[in-house]
Amino acid sequence: MNLISKGRADNFNRYEWLCDSNFGEWIVKILSAYGKTIIDVGCGNGYMFDFYASAFDRVAAIDPSRTFEDQVCDRAKKNKVDFRVAYAEEIPFESKSFDIAISKSSFHHFNNVSLGIDEMARVASKAIAIIEVVAPTSNTIPFLEKLLTEKESGRKQESVYTTETIDKLLMKNNSVLKIYRHYYDQYIDLDTWIKYSDLSSEKKIAIKGYINQMDSTVKNDMQYHMRNGHFSMLRRMYMACLLYTSPSPR
Repeated sequence: MNLISKGRADNFNRYEWLCDSNFGEWIVKILSAYGKTIIDVGCGNGYMFDFYASAFDRVAAIDPSRTFEDQVCDRAKKNKVDFRVAYAEEIPFESKSFDIAISKSSFHHFNNVSLGIDEMARVASKAIAIIEVVAPTSNTIPFLEKLLTEKESGRKQESVYTTETIDKLLMKNNSVLKIYRHYYDQYIDLDTWIKYSDLSSEKKIAIKGYINQMDSTVKNDMQYHMRNGHFSMLRRMYMACLLYTSPSPR
């Protein structure tokens, strides 16, 4: 996995509003139907640990960034999470150690996506889940590619996904039973989103200018509008649940 910079990691708590409590509850409600043990691949600062602990009997997590370590360790201890510093491409757990493996907003940091998926599939016996921002329409793909690669240092153009590209990557695994697709729409405050990035002041101004210059079709598809006194934009999260077994009845 690509390491998140120290600057972004130090300000990571500023972005926790991107994973509000409703989003966290939505995630565990869906995934808890598939088992009682879970590993979070690319857990960041451990924000999701509270949610996992409320729904699963056993929780583990990995992240390669040492800059998160203090935050993660405190949250891991509180929630009895088995946390280890490791990369997605080499998960330090035995095969089929968990019912579920999840990557929430970390998939685009994988150095080798195929190897990361293979490792998640190796350690999970029932399902893997990938949660990523996706372009809501084909019209918005070029806009998001430029926006996200300009904003996030080290991010590659091909790491800006659509539902179809994520499904295609996942379906390479021959043991797939089925993919279930779920969406969660959020509206992000663009000023806050840009403010706590790694960008220089000049780059932040350029990014704001680029957003303001969206054509009318893209603005409509991205639902660009004023909200609570700030410009807001759609952030569509896609959860692809790749199943190896049928879900348990609720």
